[in-house]
Amino acid sequence: MAKLPSKSDILAWITENPTQTAKRDIAKAFGIKGADRIDLKRMLKS
Repeated sequence: MAKLPSKSDILAWITENPTQTAKRDIAKAFGIKGADRIDLKRMLKS
């Protein structure tokens, strides 16, 4: 089970990779799989 990145980590990654902003790109970059993707989706909505 991968630990979810912080919002600031996600924002930093998006800043460095502006063409890869889809949820699947973010999940792949941080190694988030399975049920953790649902938590990532909730985090991105807020």
